[in-house]
Amino acid sequence: MSESEINENFESETNESVLPPAENAIVSDTIINTEAAATATAETEEETAPQKAGKLYIVSTHIGNHDDITKRALNSLKYCDIVVCEDRKPGVFLLKTYSLNKEIKFLNEQNEDDATQEIMADLLAGKKISLISDCGTPVFADPGAQLVKAAISRNIEIEVVPGASSIMTALVRSGFSLDKFTYGGFLDRDRLVRIEELRKLSELQNTVAILETPYRLMPILEAASKIMPARQVYLGCNLTMSFESHHYGTFEELLAKFVENRFKGEFVIVFEGNRSGLPAVKFSGGSRDSRGGDRRDNYRSGGRDFRRDDRRDDRRGGGRDFRRDDRRDDRRGGDRRENYKSGGRDFKRDDRRSDSRSSGGNFRKDDRRGDYRSGSSRDFRHDDKRNSYRSSDNRDSDNEKNKED
Repeated sequence: MSESEINENFESETNESVLPPAENAIVSDTIINTEAAATATAETEEETAPQKAGKLYIVSTHIGNHDDITKRALNSLKYCDIVVCEDRKPGVFLLKTYSLNKEIKFLNEQNEDDATQEIMADLLAGKKISLISDCGTPVFADPGAQLVKAAISRNIEIEVVPGASSIMTALVRSGFSLDKFTYGGFLDRDRLVRIEELRKLSELQNTVAILETPYRLMPILEAASKIMPARQVYLGCNLTMSFESHHYGTFEELLAKFVENRFKGEFVIVFEGNRSGLPAVKFSGGSRDSRGGDRRDNYRSGGRDFRRDDRRDDRRGGGRDFRRDDRRDDRRGGDRRENYKSGGRDFKRDDRRSDSRSSGGNFRKDDRRGDYRSGSSRDFRHDDKRNSYRSSDNRDSDNEKNKED
């Protein structure tokens, strides 16, 4: 086939595949209209579809050592919309430490109900929220459980960002068996209830870990030293910090140690399980100490704060301030002479006036001749040497009789 014939065949095939101009315009209009309809349908679906909910991050922070916060925790705080913290001061300090500028809201024991509703509204509006506590893991012995339950009920996505834990640190550092262990939590504030909780924990055969507030170390050591005095215990103080300290021994030994060396700070108590299987010693704690708060527990030698409370509770009448009250309480009807064996100057004068039938020097002479069982003044001593007193007339008649004899 010659070159001219090939070109003629190619041109004829090309002309057959190309549509006429009118038909081509109709197809183009149809494609444009179809794309516009699809776009409008997508916009309508977006308007009618429910808004996508936000996300709740439960972010663990450090428990004292700033290097313990994780990179994942910092990213969660960096990319969220709102940071929810327990108290203003620790929350603001944490964000400033890591150069984070975020909107802050507060959730604590005082406003948990109202704050939960407000935060849930933000989550349903599509906000990303990070929940933190003063230190450590939120919700664990901190407010926030109500918010988590509400988020679960509304199918809101929740992401937990783990971090440092004082409990796990203390358990590993204790050296006790970790095949099974019990978290005793924070014991009750009431003294008698707290003692009963401690007694039940002492009967467990597995290792027990307890958290408490800084000012309740001595009440726990004192009660435990009576319930399980010989039980081996580990006390971790200010864990993860550069000045952390570790103490081993029995409850009785640690009580004696901290009576002399007072400690106030964060601590965790871990004690061994009951290997003997014997029941714990029953210790009621006494009725005197159960009348009030925790700071009046039976201290042999308390710190400054506890001494002041003990003085208010246990005084029977001691102390400078209470002597005056006792004097007022013991008086009946204002009689200042009752129940005093030997009074002051004021009481002697009252007694002298009350015991005399009438005042004046003439009656004192007559009183000397009266029938007194015991006299306290100088005037009566001379008369006391004679066991019986007689009138002056009888003494004169006796003298005349002696002269006649």
